[in-house]
Formats: sequence, structure tokens, C-alpha cells
Amino acid sequence: MPIWVRLPNPPLHFWVDQLLEEVGEALGDFLMVDVESSDILHSTYARILLDIDASKGLPTEIKILTPKGFWIQSLDYEGIPFRCRRYFKTGHVTTKCDLERVKVKKPSS
Repeated sequence: MPIWVRLPNPPLHFWVDQLLEEVGEALGDFLMVDVESSDILHSTYARILLDIDASKGLPTEIKILTPKGFWIQSLDYEGIPFRCRRYFKTGHVTTKCDLERVKVKKPSS
């Protein structure tokens, strides 16, 4: 499903369509860069539209190789109605997360 992905505060040299497209392809099928993202003087994030299978989970960050090493870019997703904030699984919220449920052991008598 098409999902807008925000890349908050990327370094200035990452703010080019070609690099944003490469990031998008690493996450899913790249569709487009938001034209508003091109205005780096008036934006605090870059925004790309991707076709992603959200049922497989959505990463919270991506590691990008740079000439000086690696950059860890955080990711934020728009328009996902129910998403666990802890495990980023779609279809439920954290309070009803099966991964969060812990069986309480009864004390032995």
C-alpha cells in the first residue's frame, strides 16, 4: 500500500532526489519525492511516497553508507491508522499488542 515516509532532519547533502529515491528503494517500491521536500530552507524533513507491505513491519530507521561512514536516519510513517508504537506492527495499538502480553506466573504455594 502507498505510504508517505518522513525522514526527519536529514543532513544537507542527503537532500537530493537521487539519494531519497535510493532510500525509498531500500524500503519498498519508490513512487515519488514530495515537491515540498525540495525546499530545504523551509522544511525539517524530506518526504517520500513508497509502496510498502506494511504487514511485514515498518523499520524505525535506516542505515545509509556515506563516504565518512554510516548515517542512521530515523523514519516516520504517515497515515497508518493502527500501529503498535513499540514494535511498529500494523493492525493494533501497543496496549493490545500480543508481543507485549506477558504471562504472569502464579506464586507457588
